[in-house]
Amino acid sequence: MLRDEGSTFHTFFWDPESGEPIRGATEQGHADDSCWARGQAWAIYGFAINYRLSGDATLLDASRRCADYFLCHLPADRVPYWDLALADRAGEPRDSSAAAIAATGLLELAQMLDDVTADRYRREAIGILDALTAGYATGGATGGRALIERGVYDAPKNVGVNEGNLWGDYFYLESLVRIACPAWASFW
Repeated sequence: MLRDEGSTFHTFFWDPESGEPIRGATEQGHADDSCWARGQAWAIYGFAINYRLSGDATLLDASRRCADYFLCHLPADRVPYWDLALADRAGEPRDSSAAAIAATGLLELAQMLDDVTADRYRREAIGILDALTAGYATGGATGGRALIERGVYDAPKNVGVNEGNLWGDYFYLESLVRIACPAWASFW
């Protein structure tokens, strides 16, 4: 599911008999060969957590590769388009939830490292959070319905586009807590 350049497929198929890989595809991304932003963000977070729990260095490498790909495909305001392949297309929706998940993943990943890369990932996470707070946080203006707006659930089906969503709010809060309380311990 992880391509050579560090991007991920949304879905991946294996042969049920042999376990051999068959192909990658997408359900919520732009195309099978593109990179769905929220999936890429979850890969940063998930690979980092799995490394912490298993100690398998290939998972740490996978998280770093996913993080680097994600960061290289961000627009100037640090909040990705719903698919990272669409970064130069005007009018495409942004996905604040992908940004919040990526920020959390970057903070988790930074805890696994003790070099300048850790500092870079931490700074990038704070930059993403600053962008979310400045341009996407509702400040309660939505009547308590969402903390951050302009998330995307399923752009190809035009479902939940430019809306707040539960996972965006959760990861936004987790990131803020990780920054405000450095001694916070993950429950995973």
